Amino acid sequence: MKLIKKMLSVFLCLTVIISSLSVGLFSVSAATVTKGTRGADGKGFIYKKTAEYTYTDANGKKHSQHYEGWENFKVHFFAASGKALNFLDYTQRAYCIEPDKASELTSSATVKSTSQSAAWKQLTTAQQNAVNLILAWGFGGFEAAKKEKVHYYYATQLLIFEIVAGKRNASTFEAVTGKPLLTPANTMTATSSAETTLANVTTAYNNMVSWCKKSVRNPSYTASSLSSAKSYQMSYNQSNGQYSITLTDKNGTASVTKASDVIVSNSNVKVSVSGNKITFTCSKNLGTTVNVTMKNSFLKEYGIKSKNSLYLITSNDSASYQTFARGSNYAVKDGYVKLTFPDVVKLQLQKSSSNTELTAGNGCYSLSGAVYGIYTDKACTRKIGSITTNASGYGSYSKYVDSTASYYAKETKAPKGYELDKTVYTFVSSGKKDSNGYAIFKAVKLSDKKTEPQDNPVNDPVGIVLQKKNAITGETTSQGLGGAVFSIEYYAQEIDKDYDVKADETAPALDSKNLKRTWYIQTDEDGKALLASKYLAEGYNSDDFYFSYNLLTVPTIPIGTVVIREVKAPDGYSLSNVVFYRVINEEIAGIAQDTNTPINVPIDEMPAKAYVGINKLNQSGIGVANAVYGLYSDSACASLYDKLTTSADGKGTFAKSVDVGKTYYIKEITAPTGYELDDTVYPVITNEENSTVETAVIQTIYEDAVKADLKIKKSSTDGIVSNLWFAISDNLGNEYNAVSTDKNGEATVKGLRVYDDKGNKITYTVKELGFKTTLGAHSYGGYTWTIKKENAISYKGSYYEGVSNAVFSNCENAYSRYYYGKSSEAKSNANGKSFTLDESKTVTFNFQNTVSETDLTVKKTSYNGNVSGVWFEVRDENGKYYGTIVTDSSGKANYYNRYGYKLKSCLTVPNSAICIPIKYKVVEKGFLGGGSYYFPENYLEKAESEFKTANKYGTTSTLNYSMYNAPATGSININKTSEDGVIEGLSFKLESFDDEREYGDDLIPTPMAYDADGNEITSIVLTTDKNGKASTDNMQFYDINGNKIDGILPYVFNQNGFQITYRLTEIGIKQSDGTYKFPSRYELKDAVEFTIYDTDEYNYTYDCVNTVKTGLLQVQKTSEDDVVDGLYFEISCAETGFNEKVSTNLEGLSPEISDLPIYNSNDELLKYKVSELGVLNDDGTYSLPYKYNKPKSVTVTLNSDTVVFANIKNTLKTGSVKLTKTDGTKALGGSGWQLYKSDDTPISCYQTGSGTYMYNSVAKTATDYMATNGSLSISNLPVGDYYFIESVTPSGYMPYGKKVEFTISADNENTLNISLTVADNKSVLSQTGGGGIAPFYFASVALGALAIFFIYDYRKHGSKKYKKSRKDNQK
Repeated sequence: MKLIKKMLSVFLCLTVIISSLSVGLFSVSAATVTKGTRGADGKGFIYKKTAEYTYTDANGKKHSQHYEGWENFKVHFFAASGKALNFLDYTQRAYCIEPDKASELTSSATVKSTSQSAAWKQLTTAQQNAVNLILAWGFGGFEAAKKEKVHYYYATQLLIFEIVAGKRNASTFEAVTGKPLLTPANTMTATSSAETTLANVTTAYNNMVSWCKKSVRNPSYTASSLSSAKSYQMSYNQSNGQYSITLTDKNGTASVTKASDVIVSNSNVKVSVSGNKITFTCSKNLGTTVNVTMKNSFLKEYGIKSKNSLYLITSNDSASYQTFARGSNYAVKDGYVKLTFPDVVKLQLQKSSSNTELTAGNGCYSLSGAVYGIYTDKACTRKIGSITTNASGYGSYSKYVDSTASYYAKETKAPKGYELDKTVYTFVSSGKKDSNGYAIFKAVKLSDKKTEPQDNPVNDPVGIVLQKKNAITGETTSQGLGGAVFSIEYYAQEIDKDYDVKADETAPALDSKNLKRTWYIQTDEDGKALLASKYLAEGYNSDDFYFSYNLLTVPTIPIGTVVIREVKAPDGYSLSNVVFYRVINEEIAGIAQDTNTPINVPIDEMPAKAYVGINKLNQSGIGVANAVYGLYSDSACASLYDKLTTSADGKGTFAKSVDVGKTYYIKEITAPTGYELDDTVYPVITNEENSTVETAVIQTIYEDAVKADLKIKKSSTDGIVSNLWFAISDNLGNEYNAVSTDKNGEATVKGLRVYDDKGNKITYTVKELGFKTTLGAHSYGGYTWTIKKENAISYKGSYYEGVSNAVFSNCENAYSRYYYGKSSEAKSNANGKSFTLDESKTVTFNFQNTVSETDLTVKKTSYNGNVSGVWFEVRDENGKYYGTIVTDSSGKANYYNRYGYKLKSCLTVPNSAICIPIKYKVVEKGFLGGGSYYFPENYLEKAESEFKTANKYGTTSTLNYSMYNAPATGSININKTSEDGVIEGLSFKLESFDDEREYGDDLIPTPMAYDADGNEITSIVLTTDKNGKASTDNMQFYDINGNKIDGILPYVFNQNGFQITYRLTEIGIKQSDGTYKFPSRYELKDAVEFTIYDTDEYNYTYDCVNTVKTGLLQVQKTSEDDVVDGLYFEISCAETGFNEKVSTNLEGLSPEISDLPIYNSNDELLKYKVSELGVLNDDGTYSLPYKYNKPKSVTVTLNSDTVVFANIKNTLKTGSVKLTKTDGTKALGGSGWQLYKSDDTPISCYQTGSGTYMYNSVAKTATDYMATNGSLSISNLPVGDYYFIESVTPSGYMPYGKKVEFTISADNENTLNISLTVADNKSVLSQTGGGGIAPFYFASVALGALAIFFIYDYRKHGSKKYKKSRKDNQK
C-alpha cells in the first residue's frame, strides 16, 4: 500500500509538470513593435521649444500642442520585437498624425490598418488622400530612405502636420488664409548634422510642396469628375472636312505631357499635345458626346507608385497611447472634359423649269450646268462656294456647313436655254438625312421660305407676225391679201441663221423627231396674221400654243426653229414658192422681249389681173370718139403696155389686163380731130373689184380740162402722222378714192379739175377718216376692244375709226384719243374742210390732232422728317422709263418743273386711235451720293406708289402722289423649351439701348418703338403661350409720328447706322401682386444682348432652354465591423418615380449619381429615400447579412453646389449568454461569476432582473453576476470571444476552477445566443469546437491537489498506524 501511494504521488507531480509545459506550448507570440530611438550616433532634429500649433479636428475638437519636450524625439524608426534599432537603419519608418498625443510606444504595439484608427477616421477624405500623397513623395517614397536624404523625413512629417492641422488646403496644397504655415524655419533650429540643416530641410520642404501641387493640379479646362466636366464643342473646318478644338491650359501644370496620357471614349477622336495646348481632331461628326479622361501622369512620369508601405503613428479605438498603422494608397485625381460636335447639315438645291410644257423633251433647254453661289449673307456678297446642277436640276454643296448659321444661294450662271434667276434663296430643313446621317437643308425662296428654285426658259413672248404685201405695189392694204393660210412648224432644234428658201434651193437640215408642234394661221384683209387664236385657220388642225410662264394668255415660241410656208394663197394670188426658216435663240428671244418686237416675216404676193378703161369727154361732158390712149407701166410713159381708141361715146377698155394694186399710167397718143393733144399723165390703180372688163376701173378724162393738185398735211401732238386716211368729194357729187398719209403725214391727189362744165369752180371737201380698221375684236397692251359696224365709218367698202366717233363700243374710253385731246378739233376734222382749187397750183389741207397730257407731282413725307433730295423714277405699267424727279426742301417733286414738258395721257397704239390711258407710278430711288442711289439703313427700303391714270377720259391734268418712308422694323421671337416640359406663362423682359460702351459711356435706354400716344417704349414683357412661343409680332407699335409700324426698330432713332442693342432677360412667372419670380428649380440664365440688324429680315429668334437644377448623391457606408464594400442600396424618389440601385466600393462609397432633379414643378425640394438592400444573391435578390441590424432608411434633399452624402451605418447585432451550474443532476443556486473578454479585459454589466444582466462596457474590475436558481443570463453582448470565471462558490461546494469560454458571433441564431452548462467541474458548450488548453490545466491542478492530499494523509495517519502496528507486532 505504501508503495502504491508513493507511485501515485510521483505520477501526480509529473502530471503537474507536464500540464505546465502544455500551457507554454499553446501560447501564441504576437508580432510587436518597439519604440524608435534617435540612433547610435546621437544625431537628429532639434525642434524649437517655443513652436506651437493649434488645429480643430473634424469633430470640432480644438487641439493645442507645444513642441517642448520633443527635442529628444528624433526619427520614428521602428522594428519588430527583438530587432536592434540603429539610426543607420532606414528600412522601416513611421510618421505621426497626432502631434498632441504622447509618442511613447509599448513594446507590444501591433501594426493596424488605418480603418482601425480613430485619428485617421477623424480626417476628411481629402486630408487622408493628401497625407498619402505626401508619403508617396516623401522620405521612403520618391526620396529613397538613405542617410543623405534624411532631411526629407522632417519635410514629410512637417507637411503631414500642416494637412491634419488644416493649415494647407488638402485638395490644392495652397496655404489656408489666416492659418500660418509651420515651415522648417518656424519649427526647428540648425543642427550639427549636414543632412539635417535648416537649409537642407527647407529645400526638401519646398520641393515636396511643389511636387504635391503639381500632382493635384489638372489643366484649367478640366473638371474633377465626369459629371461636372465642361462640354467643349468641336469646330467644323469646311476646307478639310475635319472637326477640331484646341484647349489651352492656364494652370501652368505639366500633368498632361503626351497624347498617351489622354483617354478618349471614341477612337475616332485623335489627340496631339504641344506645350500647354492640346488639340482634338476627328474626321467625322460622331453625333454623340465624347468623354475624355486627362490622366494625371505627374507621379507616373517620376516613377512614383501610388501604393506605399510607409507607416503612421496613430491612436487606436480604445487607447490613449499611439500604435502603428499602415499608410493607404494615394488616389490620383484625373481631369475630365467632354467633347461635343456641332450640328452640321448638307446644303442641296433642286431647280426646275418654270414652264415644263415648253421645255420638256426639248434639247434646246437643259437644267445641267446651272451654277449657284453659296453665301453667308442675304445680300450675297460673302461667298463660300458654289453648287452646280446636273441634268435633273439637282446639286449639292460639296462640304457640310454649320446648322446654326444662315446660308443663301443665288444663280451666277444660267443653264442652257434659261434666263438667269436673280432670286435669292435661303436653306431650310427638308426633313431628310443624307447617307451619313446628316440633315439635308434645301434651297427655298427667301421671300416665302417654301418655293424651290425655278428658271424661266428663254422664249419669244411677242410671237410671230406674218405680213403679206402685193409683190407689185409693195402695199399691204386694199390688196385683197386676206384668206392666205400659212403653216408654222416648230422644231426643238437650233439652226445657224435665218433662211428664205425657194423651191429649187437647199433647205437647212432639221430632224423630223424634233418637230414638236404645228399651227395654221390665216391672214386678215390687210394680209396680216399673228400667232394668236383669232388668226387660227378654220378647217386646219393646229396644235396647242406654248405660253410664257408669266403671260398665260399670250402665245410664245420656245428656243428652236420655226418653218413658215404658205399652204393656201388669197383669191387672185399665186401660192408663194418661198419657205421661211427662222431661228429663235437666247439672243434673239432676249432682243424680242426687251424691244417688244415680234418676228416679222414679210411675204410678197403676186396679184391677180384687172382691167382699165377710159371715158373721154369734152368740156360739155359729151363723149369724144377716136381718141387714141396708151397704157404705160411707168410714169414717164416710155413703156407702152397697151393702147385703145375711144368709141363714139368716148369710152374704151384696154384689152390687156393689169396687175391688181399696181400703178399704171394713161396718156393720150393721138388726139381726135378738132381736139388738142392732151399730154396729161393719169395714174390709175386697180383692185380686185376691177377683175372684169365690165368692172374695169374707168379714168374719166376731160378734154382741155384745167387741172390742179390737192395736198393733205397731217400733224399730231403724239407724233403719229402716217396711215391716217382721208375721204375726198366734190360739190358735183363725186366721191374719190380715200387716200392715206405717208410717214411725213402727207397725201397728194393730182390732176383734179378746177372747173365744172359750166365754168364754175369745183369745191372739194376733205374729211379725216382716221385709221383704217376691221370689224371685230382688237387688243393691245393687255386691253381688248370690239369695233362694231354701226360704230365705224364706212367709205368705199372699207371701215375707218374716225377721230370723234364712238367706235370702241365696249371699251371704257369709247372715243378716239384725239377726241379726248381736243374734241372741237377732232369734230372739225371729222366734218371736213372745203376748198376750191387754183389752176396749176397745189392746195394744202392742214389737219391737226391733239392728244391730252398729264403732269405729275410727288409729295414726300418720312417718319424722321428727311424729305429733301429724294429721287423718284417715273414708269408706266409696262415698265417704260420716263425719267427721274427730285424733291425740294418741302418734299415736293414735279415732272414739268424738271423737264419743261408734260407726259402723255394715252398710249400710242399702232394704227389705232383708241384712248387707252397710261397708268403712271413713281418709285423711290433714294438719296443720291457718290454717283449712285442709296437708302438709309433705318428706312423700309424704297416706297412705291400705285399706278394712276390722269382721269377716265385722259384729259390733261396732274397726278398727285404721296410717298411716306416708314422706318425699317423687325421682330424678336422666343422659342421656349424646358427639361421639365413647362413652357407656358414664362415671361421675358425685353429692353432696348443705345450702346455707348465703346465710347466710354454706358447702355443708354432708347425707344424700340412708340405707343399710340407717342410715348417711348424702352421696355416690354413678353410671355410665352401654350406652345412656348412669344413674339413682338403680337403687339402693335407706332413710329414717332403716330403711324402704325410692323414691328420694333433695328436702329436708334434718327441715327442711321447706330444699331439698337436689345437685352432679353428671363424674369420668370408673374405673381398675383404683379411681380415676377424665377422658378427655383431652374438654372438661372444670363441675359442675352444682341442686335437685330444682322439677322434675316431683322428677325431675331431666341431659343431658350430652361435647365432643371440637378444635384449629386452618393452613399457613404460605415459599419461597426469595417466591412463596407459590396453592399447594395436603393435610391428612390416617390414624386418623380426615380429608382436606382448602387453598390459600395472598398471605401464604402457608391458611385456618384448625377443629374438628379433638386426641385419638383412647384419649386419644392424633392426627397430622395436611401434604403440598404444588402448583398446581391445569386438569384438576383438582395439580403442583409444576418450579423447586422436593419438600418433605417435615410431621406435627403439635394443642392447644386456639393455632393450630398447619405450616411448609413451598419451596427452589429448583439448576442446573449445563459450560464447554468448543476451538480450533475440539478441546478445549483448561489454561484457567482465574472465575465472577461478573451484578452482578459473585465466586462461590466448592470442587473435588469433576478439573474438577468445587460452588457454595459469594458471596465477595470469585473462585476459579480449571481446565478439565481442555478443560472444567469447576460444580454446585449457585442460579438467577440469571452470567458466566465466563478467568483462565488455555492456553500458546500468546491470553486469551479476553470474558464468557461464561449464566442458570440452573428453567423446565425445559434451562434448569437449561447447557452452554457457547468457540471462536475466540466464546461459543456452548447456548440461544437475544442476547449483549448483549459482541460489540461484543470486536470493538472486536480491531480496535484490529490497528490498533496495523499502525502498529507500519509504523514498524519500513516505514521500512527505504523507505530500501532509495531506495538501490535511487539505484543
